[in-house]
Amino acid sequence: MHLGDGFLSANKFDYRLKGGKDEKDFYDGFVKQTYKKLFNADVKIQEFEASYGFEYYSKALWTFKSRVLGIQLSPKTNIRIPDAFKVNNQAVLCGLLRGYFDTDGCLVAYSRYGREHYYPLITVASASKPLTLDVLEILRMLGFSCCYSENLRVKWPCFQIQLYGYANFERYCKVIGWSNPKYVRKAGLLNDKIKNLRVAWVV
Repeated sequence: MHLGDGFLSANKFDYRLKGGKDEKDFYDGFVKQTYKKLFNADVKIQEFEASYGFEYYSKALWTFKSRVLGIQLSPKTNIRIPDAFKVNNQAVLCGLLRGYFDTDGCLVAYSRYGREHYYPLITVASASKPLTLDVLEILRMLGFSCCYSENLRVKWPCFQIQLYGYANFERYCKVIGWSNPKYVRKAGLLNDKIKNLRVAWVV
């Protein structure tokens, strides 16, 4: 989650995790409970001017994230997956990807061949090329067919991964999944639509 929505100050023991205002369920439920369970941290989830999440000042948490886990301090333009998570353990790798896609990912359904909103696309974008290439490598190790693109013609360069199609979508749901209710709902609706479409094809 930190790789997506997190901010780790270089000047003081300041840690922030903030997402969009449409993610209140995710922050009020999963994020708050996770930080209590992992760090015994009672984070105060609240609405900010343009975001929703928390700010937390803790030397212990800051030190653990930066010195023990090796997470790069902000800005995150060259952040990458810390070596502590580059392990031969599918559960760890999938958990890391789940947190990252929960915060910085996107799930959409395109219309194709006269059928509306049924073709799945999972994407994730970052200002950090090293992070994007790390994520791309893990996804391919896990058996996903990925597309990679760069947009360098903007003020802030963007590096993106796209997972197109049913096979990627179904494998993502099975192997990685979501903890963010926003995507859980979207995936459920899309799954139902795909099942109904396949029944129609058989008939």
